[in-house]
Amino acid sequence: MPDLNIQNDLSGLKNAPPPGDGVRISPGFSDPVAHSRMVFRAVLRAFAEPGLIVPAPFRSFFSQPVEPVVLTALALTFCDSKTTVNFSGSLAGLYPYLAFHAGSAQESPERADFVFCGSPDELPPLKELSMGTELRPDLSALVAARLKGGGGGRFQATGPGIKENRIIEDVGLPSSFVKEREALAVLLPQGLDFIFALEEAVLALPRTTRLREL
Repeated sequence: MPDLNIQNDLSGLKNAPPPGDGVRISPGFSDPVAHSRMVFRAVLRAFAEPGLIVPAPFRSFFSQPVEPVVLTALALTFCDSKTTVNFSGSLAGLYPYLAFHAGSAQESPERADFVFCGSPDELPPLKELSMGTELRPDLSALVAARLKGGGGGRFQATGPGIKENRIIEDVGLPSSFVKEREALAVLLPQGLDFIFALEEAVLALPRTTRLREL
């Protein structure tokens, strides 16, 4: 997983492509330093307590409405001109916004540091994403996906950061995705870390968290 450091360096704007004639780019955070720190703290807590829904007032961080608000806030916080990203499917239109504000380069899903998608169903096969190496598992991708909430399977989560177990339900997590993700457990310490965007909240599943459907 790429280092989760707050990106307050605005040098990436020098490398950002122009938005083009007639294209309006919405503003970023109203207060980049304060709001990126708040996003960072929410994500840090989510990874420290896997499966826990961690709320934050994401919409209040922007002076104008942006969608999808949580994924946009995550991208602004963790991406800069030194990171590569992939936006595909329903999120393809978000890349010009991030390129302008952060200067991040678009890459294929197999090579990107950060992979953003509108739902787990839009992801390419997980085994094709960057999972680091045996010596450098930290070089794996961080996958950020939106969950619409409601429905989905009911799962029991176990692993580091969880006392005994934690139940994850009614967040829209597909059973098919969970099965595909669990198949990657044999590759540890290589693997993928996931951060899910809910309505003004985040939920994290690091690679060490095991899920069992109930």
